[in-house]
Amino acid sequence: VDDQGADHQPLVTGNVPYTSQLRTLLQQRFTGTVCLAIRYTDRARAFGSRWHMLERSITVARQALRITTG
Repeated sequence: VDDQGADHQPLVTGNVPYTSQLRTLLQQRFTGTVCLAIRYTDRARAFGSRWHMLERSITVARQALRITTG
């Protein structure tokens, strides 16, 4: 999410505390699906190609999951 809370950014940008959000879901025994919406915006282009940005975002997601479930 950008600073105005209006745009979906790659996980390598923005200001969402993914790890604490996932911990809260686990503490509440959430068993549903978590969906991450990512747009390839002008801001995302600074991180390279669409595929490179997605790869880096997936790495961030995996790190957050490892921290919360490990």
